[in-house]
Amino acid sequence: MVTSDFSERLQENDHLLGEFVEYLESLVRKKGANLQEI
Repeated sequence: MVTSDFSERLQENDHLLGEFVEYLESLVRKKGANLQEI
């Protein structure tokens, strides 16, 4: 069915989005640490 294929793609996108958010959060933490040093 089309819906099951679509939901599988959604789950893949969710996984990628989660990794991207974690990456952004790590960048923010690095910038926050740099700001605290100043």
